[in-house]
Amino acid sequence: MPRTHRIVVLDDVPERKGFYHEALFRLQGVIYERELPPLKETRTRIRLSDAPYLRQHVGITGLGLAYMTDAVDNIHRLYAKFERTLQSQDLHPWAADQSSGYNGISANCRYFTVGKNASGRQPIPFQDGVDPDGVLRRMLGNGIVHTEENTVLYMKANKPDLPNLKWRYQDINPANFSIGDIVEIQFTIMAVRQKQGDYKIIFVLKSLTLLDDSISLVSALKILRQGMLKLILHGVYGW
Repeated sequence: MPRTHRIVVLDDVPERKGFYHEALFRLQGVIYERELPPLKETRTRIRLSDAPYLRQHVGITGLGLAYMTDAVDNIHRLYAKFERTLQSQDLHPWAADQSSGYNGISANCRYFTVGKNASGRQPIPFQDGVDPDGVLRRMLGNGIVHTEENTVLYMKANKPDLPNLKWRYQDINPANFSIGDIVEIQFTIMAVRQKQGDYKIIFVLKSLTLLDDSISLVSALKILRQGMLKLILHGVYGW
């Protein structure tokens, strides 16, 4: 695997004890772009040489709400920490995505681990709904594996009927996600060494949870102009 620098946290931060594990970040927003399973059979056959670049991708925006600005500011602070850690080594500049003039964040997860990085890695099957036509399965072998690190959890959050009950989560087909859905993404952040020897910050998608699929992106923009979306997000999802 390429050399990486990752953000880790202690199990018990106040007591400063336990084991370190990779930090998992959560962010909610409206989907403005997506490149999600399933991969369907098409007339243009996917080549084995495409395997390192095939990915699951989603971009979300906060539609100008302050919480997204805060999230972007915090990521810039993390970027500064990476810069100090890497010292004289070059780190590509990072900037938030832009959608309709609003800040956004995108995260990706590749379907495969390939080449030398695949050696000794434990393969796992694709989840239901990810590869119904077997397009990805046919690419496995010869240094191409699908591992736990290549897996994204796709879920739907169901709001309880009573205020004291917890939200319920269920697995769903990734095809159910659409532009304009309100979602939560979970992701890790790392600096990955490139072939040229410099580093790049990447956001690795770990899970995508559907919170509300009743508002299209066009409707969300219209509601925002009416000053109502902030009320929806704060009142329903606690943003």
